[in-house]
Amino acid sequence: MGAPPTPAGVGGALPALQDRSLHRTRVRHRFARGGMGSPPLLVTWAGRAPRAGGEPFQVDAMPARTPAQRSALVTGANRGIGFEICRQLAVRGIRTLLTARDERKGRLVAERLRREGLDVRFHQLDVTDEGSIRRLVDFVGSDPGGVDILVNNAAVYLDDGIAGLEVDLDTVRRTVEANVYGPLRLCQALIPLMRRRGYGRIVNVSSGSGQLSGMGGGSLAYRLSKAALNVITRVLADEVRGTGILVNSMCPGWVRTEMGGRHAPRSPEQGADTAVYLATLGERGPTGGFFRDRKPIPW
Repeated sequence: MGAPPTPAGVGGALPALQDRSLHRTRVRHRFARGGMGSPPLLVTWAGRAPRAGGEPFQVDAMPARTPAQRSALVTGANRGIGFEICRQLAVRGIRTLLTARDERKGRLVAERLRREGLDVRFHQLDVTDEGSIRRLVDFVGSDPGGVDILVNNAAVYLDDGIAGLEVDLDTVRRTVEANVYGPLRLCQALIPLMRRRGYGRIVNVSSGSGQLSGMGGGSLAYRLSKAALNVITRVLADEVRGTGILVNSMCPGWVRTEMGGRHAPRSPEQGADTAVYLATLGERGPTGGFFRDRKPIPW
């Protein structure tokens, strides 16, 4: 998405006003942190229109209300890709709720981001626990800021290197509980809140392991769960079409995380990029798609 054209007078001479009233316009402003992805400013021009050669207007800048009101919820965010998604969203001026199953670890990393000057809060969440999800939804529902963006990042990979003929059903059940039922429960709980606001962005962090077009053997539980997550994306995107809510899946690639291992070629920053791109799509952005490196990929 390109930045909107800069109004006349911003960064140069201010235009003359036709009356004494206040004139306001939103413009993009480069911050030291976040660049063009940072929130717009609200620029106020006040006073009488000057005569030729007169004194310029005094300009007061303050954060614009609309971007500041955007809020995000990221699951499984105490490390790796989820943590980096939180950081990148917060740098863009989005109020971010970092969630994690381990409360101690989650609070520590949220505090780390707050020390960087970022608006990040923490709430405990175990996506496999209905009570935990209910407490989170109650917390979000009582917050006037609500949730505009949901990033379903929390996942488990319990059958790495195990053949489909050998994986036990308990492993399959636990994988599907975390990677499929958890995101579905959160979507079902939070989409009604998004509908009321007329805006929503849902990003399901999937995997190339769930692509039917190139699927091979092994890791049946994980592959099954990510393919099912893509089904959730397609179904919900169609059901909320036209409501201002966009739903997409993304593959971060092979990333150096606890799950991906230290030999993976991609950094967490690179892995988070497409999720943040989809989380901040404009109103005419795509929905119901599967993306890697900001580009559509086959299912």
